Amino acid sequence: MRIYDFVNEGLGHSSYLIDIGDGTVAIVDPPRFATAQEALAKQLESQIMWTFDSHSHADYVTGSPRLALRVGATFIAPASSHLETAHQPISDGDSIDLGNDLSMTAIATTGHTPDHHAYILKQSGVPVALFSVAH
Repeated sequence: MRIYDFVNEGLGHSSYLIDIGDGTVAIVDPPRFATAQEALAKQLESQIMWTFDSHSHADYVTGSPRLALRVGATFIAPASSHLETAHQPISDGDSIDLGNDLSMTAIATTGHTPDHHAYILKQSGVPVALFSVAH
């Protein structure tokens, strides 16, 4: 497992690609145009299987719905976002099995937005990373 970060200083936006290590990747908060993330997945010879959004907000246009549709990934977003686009809703405490002994657990962290979630990446049940918006 390896985590790659992508920072857009101009937008104040970060996204992450998690290389699961089994030929699949997950992307956290992909930007509207996830060109760099898709290029890295291709370079790693891995399939994008999941996209995770931490929140919905007018200051940011997510790339998850379009990316998930284009590559056949599962788009995961907070249930409290009440999105109309196709997605798998996730609530506080829910976990998604990513394979290779990795899982992603949602933590409701209301503050930046009412629907905000942080995500804890666990390897063999042990936390190894936290993904959150730091506004």
